[in-house]
Amino acid sequence: MKQYGDLKESEKSQIDRILEMEDGYVLDFSNRTIEIYFKDEFEIEVFSDRHGLNGSSKANRIRTILAAQSGVNAAHILRNLWDYRCSLSMYGANRKPDEEARTKANYFEIIAKLEGDSAIVDLQAFAPFDNSNTLHELLQSLERDIRADKPQAAIDRLHLFCIMRFRNLLQARGWQVNREEPLKALQVGWQ
Repeated sequence: MKQYGDLKESEKSQIDRILEMEDGYVLDFSNRTIEIYFKDEFEIEVFSDRHGLNGSSKANRIRTILAAQSGVNAAHILRNLWDYRCSLSMYGANRKPDEEARTKANYFEIIAKLEGDSAIVDLQAFAPFDNSNTLHELLQSLERDIRADKPQAAIDRLHLFCIMRFRNLLQARGWQVNREEPLKALQVGWQ
């Protein structure tokens, strides 16, 4: 398993380009928003003195943070930053789909090097059964929780996935399903 410091300079440059860190910034983060984001998501204080050893720009601080982490933790940070990037409107419809797919593939290839074999997660059993944003976000959250070694959160999300899938299967078979009704109430029709 590699650490961020073990990556080739070309791989680090790709990360810089994708996260728009080439000029010292990081995506659309301000000093305040990056501090809040890293504190909330990773319990890391971006503007602590130890993260400013390689320069005071946001990009230098993030590089320093990545270098101080294990490969798996650096990969976790990079995955979250990708998810944040995807939430920004400038990366949605404004990008060419083929170009964005190549960018994602390259980015996640680098992340895979950081994760090594320890973070292989096979989520094929959790294939999306509809095109809703809610389901897509749930599956992303489930994967993040598994990779971040948060089993309790992953189990909660798995439970929600199962409920959604069960309701979907009932609807596909012509059952009227009220989203507010608990699943145990649906069993009455089977007795």
